Amino acid sequence: MYSCLTAMDYNVGSLPSADSVYLGPTIDAANACQCNTVVYSLMSACSLCQNGTLIQFSQGTFNADAAKQDANATESTAAPSSSATTQSKSATSMSQTSSPSTAASSTATVSDSVKSASDPSSNAIGGGVVGGILGVGGLIILAGLFITYRRRRQRSHPQVRSDEEALESPSTPDTPVSPISHATPANMSEAHPGALQNSAEDIEDLTRDFVTPLFTHPTMAALLAAKPKYFQLCDDEIKPIYQKTNIQRQSVTSTLSDLVAPSEMWTFQSDNKTLMVRQEYHDAAIAIIQWVQRAHSVRKYNTDLEHIPFVSTEILKEPLPKYPNPFDGNEKVHTEAGSVIVIGLPGIGKSSFLQYVWAIRTLLNLPTLFAKAEVAYIWVDNKIFTTTGTLTQLDAIVLRNNLPKDTWCLVDSNAKLELVPECITDSGRFFIQAASPRDFRLKWRHKVPFPPVFFVMRDWSLAELVCGLQLQGDHMTTEPALLQEYHDKFGGSARNAYTGARNVERFQSNLQCIASSKVDYDTLIKPIDDQQPRTDDFIAIDPENSHKFLSVFPASDLDRAQFTIRPTSKTVLNIVIGIVSKRLETSEVDLFRRLLLDKTRLGERSMAAFLYNGNFPRYLMNNRTLLCYPMKTGRLRFQDQQTRLWETDVDAQQSIRLTDVPVHYFNASRPPTQWTVGILYVPSLVNFPTMDAFLVRSASHVVMYQATVASTHTFSIEGLKWLAERGFTSAEYVYVSPSSASPASVSLLASIPASLRYKGFKAPHSKDILFPQQTNDIASYGKLDSTLEDSVSTLPVKILRVYHLLLDFKEKATEGEPVPKKPRLN
Repeated sequence: MYSCLTAMDYNVGSLPSADSVYLGPTIDAANACQCNTVVYSLMSACSLCQNGTLIQFSQGTFNADAAKQDANATESTAAPSSSATTQSKSATSMSQTSSPSTAASSTATVSDSVKSASDPSSNAIGGGVVGGILGVGGLIILAGLFITYRRRRQRSHPQVRSDEEALESPSTPDTPVSPISHATPANMSEAHPGALQNSAEDIEDLTRDFVTPLFTHPTMAALLAAKPKYFQLCDDEIKPIYQKTNIQRQSVTSTLSDLVAPSEMWTFQSDNKTLMVRQEYHDAAIAIIQWVQRAHSVRKYNTDLEHIPFVSTEILKEPLPKYPNPFDGNEKVHTEAGSVIVIGLPGIGKSSFLQYVWAIRTLLNLPTLFAKAEVAYIWVDNKIFTTTGTLTQLDAIVLRNNLPKDTWCLVDSNAKLELVPECITDSGRFFIQAASPRDFRLKWRHKVPFPPVFFVMRDWSLAELVCGLQLQGDHMTTEPALLQEYHDKFGGSARNAYTGARNVERFQSNLQCIASSKVDYDTLIKPIDDQQPRTDDFIAIDPENSHKFLSVFPASDLDRAQFTIRPTSKTVLNIVIGIVSKRLETSEVDLFRRLLLDKTRLGERSMAAFLYNGNFPRYLMNNRTLLCYPMKTGRLRFQDQQTRLWETDVDAQQSIRLTDVPVHYFNASRPPTQWTVGILYVPSLVNFPTMDAFLVRSASHVVMYQATVASTHTFSIEGLKWLAERGFTSAEYVYVSPSSASPASVSLLASIPASLRYKGFKAPHSKDILFPQQTNDIASYGKLDSTLEDSVSTLPVKILRVYHLLLDFKEKATEGEPVPKKPRLN
């Protein structure tokens, strides 16, 4: 059928997953050979054979005029006329009984176009018999497909309501939505009670919307004025949240002397509230626009779309006369092949981000749809419209035929709108969903042809919390100093900070109370599956409080599509460890030993793993002799290789002893301005880049410690950049793990030479280097490494040593001390 107009083959690709569908042709590609019963049935059968999902006939053929399908069938159509017309008639709710003249005219047109050399009466009888058999068979097939589709929809759309959402809003009965029945006007109106009336005029009008392209209208306003049953103008009754607003400056004052905060911030109005434009929002908008540009430039999905590179800027701190709208020069950016899910720690303003996107797009009069509850608001041509019925009652074809192609759809998932409505996912328009990290909010993504990409939003810095405090109103009684205390202990959820900072001790006591009844030993060893950005199954705490213990955070700024699931802060982690230790009547050290010996094995991705990362500094600097091994690597295999593996050299055992080294914990968002030699600095962030602590040996040299319970790990250049910004030029890298994780391996940057020598670089004084010289010989690594030495000047900080240090938690310094094979180092 697909090749009937071109006499060419048409290849049908396999579905990427069981929840995918075969969509109908685009408006430009639609024709009589593609929009008929035979093609629809063939593609549906192909989908069923792969356990795929079916779409309605009207969705598959909405870009073709049903009347033209019947009237324009020619000799080149390689299907019987009865097959080409059966579904058209049922789709327009017309039968020979209800509209005999139309049916006769259609049949005559098709019959006249078919020439035959045989007897006319014989042809008529034979054609009638064949057409009748094919027609009845087609109806039986379609009935079976329809029943299968109904059952699939019912199974794949469970109505889930969490305890938190049940408290947020009263439960209301959901309106059941079933596929449109084309048999009678009564069935159609029952399927859409909020959008249609029981009249033939409404049904005929809906049918025209399904099969007629409507992009020829000069403006959306004229189109919507002609279609009042789907949309209505609401300029006079517009809610404050959707009004056009300017983005303007507002002064900032701070009583924290050691806090570097901007003197001004950008704000906008939404829903009678003043919201702050976070630098995160501005940079996120740019990153998503660039991703949409890439998605629009490709013909099909590829792995490049699985990444969202992110560049963190400080442009909003500059004295600009006008807000630099990210959509200036990008007004027409759009794509029909993709979507973005904004996700992250609850309470950081994901919904506010959508309000920000609405604000900056409406400022430039760009078509935008905002779905916040059961209805949607649409901005086009400096006018705003709303849907007359609920989004669950609206068909995707209505949006596809009426929304401009460059429309951006914004979906704020909440208690009243848990999933992205199908009318938006199937509309062929780009959309952004803001959602909490819960599985039932994300299930829709398995049902779309192009998988969405995640954008993981970062939590608030202390400076942002202090700036935003000025916008909270007179009812907010907390102070910047209290915000600082809260942020240092519990992180950057703005919603929790503005309430919890009023009494930090009470907030911590409430967390301890929650943990005492919900957290146990199994909580510590349960693997955290970081393949999906959700936290539902990892901790047995109600959704209203679970995010205070464990949530989703960006893995790095290099790619905001990558995420990590971790405890919200080290204070929270210690609360959990303390509760479990008390319940088991054991010490923290004995608890960790039990974890190491557990038959389930202590995996890298578990809460207990964070116990080691967050507490190793106390055991590292308590006058103990520790075993250590240099790590070695091989030559590079090809010129553009990015990383290479370094492994523990088990035959080169060393030992080291650190005595009387003070430990200083600092807020990573407000690092010290001066660094003291001989101090071990530990950042407050659980996922500080590249290192978990560093020992300052001189004004230009440090020892970096990266702790893990795993026998393998990765390395990021971000930590080296951070050190370079503070004046350090060289470092020693130390991989810290329990003895059970030895030997170990780590993937370091290929720009770190195997010899650990750098041409033209002046190494620090030998007394400042803690670990002994490694014996890697440059001559043994070949010419490729020799040429590499000339190009390592771009490395922010030169790595001079790579060691593996074994550290087990012990109560006493002399307990199980190793016997060193070589002299101890101080």
